[in-house]
Amino acid sequence: MVPPDFGGRIRSFQIVKELARRHEVTLVTYYPRQARDQHPTLAPLFASLVLVPLDLPKSFTIDGVWNYAKLLFSEHAYSIQKNYRPELRRAIASLFQRETFDTIVCDFIHPAGLLDWRGKNPDCSVHA
Repeated sequence: MVPPDFGGRIRSFQIVKELARRHEVTLVTYYPRQARDQHPTLAPLFASLVLVPLDLPKSFTIDGVWNYAKLLFSEHAYSIQKNYRPELRRAIASLFQRETFDTIVCDFIHPAGLLDWRGKNPDCSVHA
């Protein structure tokens, strides 16, 4: 899964792109919804591509401040919790119901909390 920060996305993308040259790779990525989303053009690079555009409130707006306030005392830090959206959890759960994986790579720790560690992939190794 590719994290939402810009520098991390570039590095993660280069890593996963190189892995996909030699292995079947399913890429799951989430990002703020965009008017002219170019993410679907990545599909030919991977065995499977799961895109989850998120409707995230802009920082320093009323919606952004409200979102921050409601997540301030949540289980995880705000920087993690703000991306734990129901649509992302559903996409990942659906993928794990359909597929099994030998290895799961969470290039950053944030997405690891979205995985159901009791699912069909108990023998997979996770690299964060």
